Amino acid sequence: MLRLNSKEIVRPFFSVTILSYNSLSFLKRAVRSVLDQSETDWELVAVDNTSTDGSYEYLTSLSDDRRFRVIRFDNHGIVARSRNMSLRNCRGRYVAILDADDYWMPDKLRKCREILERDPNLIGVHHRKRFETDSGDWVSSGDPDQAGTTLNLLTKGCFITPSASVFKTQAFEDVGGFSEERGFFTAEDYDAWFRLSRIGRVAFLPLVLGVFTIHSENTSYRNGHHIPILAGLRVFQRHFFIELNRCGGLGVRLFLCRVY
Repeated sequence: MLRLNSKEIVRPFFSVTILSYNSLSFLKRAVRSVLDQSETDWELVAVDNTSTDGSYEYLTSLSDDRRFRVIRFDNHGIVARSRNMSLRNCRGRYVAILDADDYWMPDKLRKCREILERDPNLIGVHHRKRFETDSGDWVSSGDPDQAGTTLNLLTKGCFITPSASVFKTQAFEDVGGFSEERGFFTAEDYDAWFRLSRIGRVAFLPLVLGVFTIHSENTSYRNGHHIPILAGLRVFQRHFFIELNRCGGLGVRLFLCRVY
C-alpha cells in the first residue's frame, strides 16, 4: 500500500497515462477504450499540455470518477516533460501508456496482466498493434515478433510504440524516466526502451491489442519527417557506442558480428 498525505490508499495494478494536446477528436475514443477494458484495476493519469480545443475541459468533466486524475501542464514543446510529469503522478505497479490519438482493444490490460503475473521477473511487455489512418483504413498489422532486447533495438530499430507498452513503475524510476534532451525530441521513447532493456527483460505478446493512428497532426508529421529520423539516429549512435564500451576487446568484435 502507498501513503499519500498520511492516508493509506490501495495501489492499483495499472496506471494508465494519457497525454493530450488539442486532440479532442481522438481523445474521447482513447478514454472510451480505457473505460471499456475488461480489466478494472486501474487509475488514469491525464496530462494536458494547455489545450485550447476543449480537451482539458473534457478530461476534467470526468473527474467525478475517482480513478481519474487530470493535470494541466505546459511542456514547452518537449513531449518527454509531459511523459515524466505523468510518471511522477502514477500510483500503480505498472504504467500503461496510451497516446491520445491511439486506442486499445478491450482485453489489452487483462492480457498484459496475465503475462506479467505469470513471470514477475519481467519489467515490461509490448504487444502487436495495427496502424490506421484517421479515415479508418487499415495500413499494417505488423511488429517484429521479438522481445525488447538491446540487440533487437539496435538491429531492428524502434519497434516498440508507447501505446503498445507496459512497464513496471519502478523500472521507469530506476532509469530516470524519459530523456528531455531536445536532440532526442520525437525519439525519447526509443532512448527509454534502450535504457529499460539493460535493467530487465521485456517480453513480446503476439496479439493485436491496440491501434496506432496515422494522421496529419502526429508529432512527427507536424515537425517534418527529417526530425524523427535525425533524433532516432542520435539515439542509435549513443546506445551503439554504450554497448561497444561495455563489450571491450574480443567482446567488441563479437558484438559487431551480432549487429551486422
